[in-house]
Amino acid sequence: MKVHQIALHFAAALLLCFAFYLYQNHSYTLRADSSLSDMFATLSARVSSFAAVRALYKHVPSSSSKSFLKDSSLKDSAPIAASPTMTSTKLPVYFISHAGPNQAVDESATADFFATLGQKWMSLSEPAPKSILVISGHWEGEQGVVRVRTSEENQLYYDFYGFPDFMYKLQYPSKGSPKLANRVLEILAKSGIEAEAETKRGVDHGVWVPFLRILPNPDIPIVQMSLADMRGQPAEKAFAYHYKLGQALAQLREENVLIVASGTAVHNLRDIGTYMRAGGKVAPYVAPFDALLDKVALSESEEERRKAAIEEMAQSKHLWSAHPSLDHLLPFHVALGAAGEGKGKILHKNFMLSLSESAYSFGEK
Repeated sequence: MKVHQIALHFAAALLLCFAFYLYQNHSYTLRADSSLSDMFATLSARVSSFAAVRALYKHVPSSSSKSFLKDSSLKDSAPIAASPTMTSTKLPVYFISHAGPNQAVDESATADFFATLGQKWMSLSEPAPKSILVISGHWEGEQGVVRVRTSEENQLYYDFYGFPDFMYKLQYPSKGSPKLANRVLEILAKSGIEAEAETKRGVDHGVWVPFLRILPNPDIPIVQMSLADMRGQPAEKAFAYHYKLGQALAQLREENVLIVASGTAVHNLRDIGTYMRAGGKVAPYVAPFDALLDKVALSESEEERRKAAIEEMAQSKHLWSAHPSLDHLLPFHVALGAAGEGKGKILHKNFMLSLSESAYSFGEK
């Protein structure tokens, strides 16, 4: 990919970086070689240009598209059975790197991967998924508390800033599942994990942006749940907590629930401008930290995987460069916990600047 293409693809993500600084109250500071004026100058040249907006706009669906626009009507979907349906086999677990909001409309290797992944999900049978539970890196509950959306309707939360107006008109008219949400709350309570119902917050772009490409026609109910806010806690403690959270959710795999963890394998938005100005090269910490995720995912035993995910990852010299905040890494630990002994598989690789968009499955046939 040419440097100017990379710059265009990530210009919007830079705006998101600064918006998230305010939105999530991160105490980040720019590095000395990352001039704020330089970064916004680059953004101005890329995002505000008519050519850039036109390139995005050509991907907007027509006004007749029922899958995207606000006047879309929602299709009724089959309700989940009153009691959990146990199956003799388990559905797989997935970790995906959802990338930026522009992934909803941009053409990219990751967008192509999402389309292929959706075809795979729709072909699952014996068992086939009746509902999907998604854990997003863009939602943290309170300290040590997770939240679960219990609403029937999945209104969208446009948790990004500085994009063309049409981006805020995109829609993903999926249904929720109060029955699954309450089942999740029940499981977590029995597991000693504090959890609360959520009815006001919409589904954030860590869910609807990738799912717009994965399942353009959302016929399967989708429930989003949060991470727990672990800011200020040691990385090892945060990893262990979310691994345990995944272990608690694992039983849903036998109840026709597809578990999807949505984060980003390497996620350093602060450094994007630095490596754009360096000719589009990949940051030196991306490949080694991504390789650690590979090692964890492909571990031979569940115990080996757990130890590497919690202890080795917490001790990695690249951890805080790859993830200045852990929110986009913790979904990986939820997926690992839910995976159990399920064999890991690398599904997708894409390194760009200070990001990795790797994806994994666990327990695929």
